[in-house]
Amino acid sequence: MNFLIRKFDINSQEYKISLEIRDEVFRRPQGLSIYDDDLSDDFESEMYAGFLGERMISMAFLKPTENNEGIVRAVIVLDQFRGLGYGKLMMDKIHESAKKLGIKKLSLKGRTTAKGFYESLGYETTSQVFDYKGIPHVMMEKEVT
Repeated sequence: MNFLIRKFDINSQEYKISLEIRDEVFRRPQGLSIYDDDLSDDFESEMYAGFLGERMISMAFLKPTENNEGIVRAVIVLDQFRGLGYGKLMMDKIHESAKKLGIKKLSLKGRTTAKGFYESLGYETTSQVFDYKGIPHVMMEKEVT
């Protein structure tokens, strides 16, 4: 099956599916719900989903901010598809989109378990480890070239 990345918007069926996946991966394991979160940043984000056939298996969001900067958000590859290069393809799409939008620097809040993945893409850690919703995270940044 071919892997295809599609952009989607807040009013799409893909957005509803993305909420379900974000809830399953990011919130339910901590006893939380994505539907209790402030999702207002989603309205200002470029949203991409990766599909194998018709199944959404990954996503990544990019929120442009001030001063030609952007925040990478909601990067997910479903467990059974990790380690197969789909995360890198999603991040390549985010970096391509950032360039088109004139973004010069990207930042993200990443789980410490994903730190090595982001480092392999050129991100550098810019903070100490901190707790976010019960999970250790670090802030990371990358210059867009």
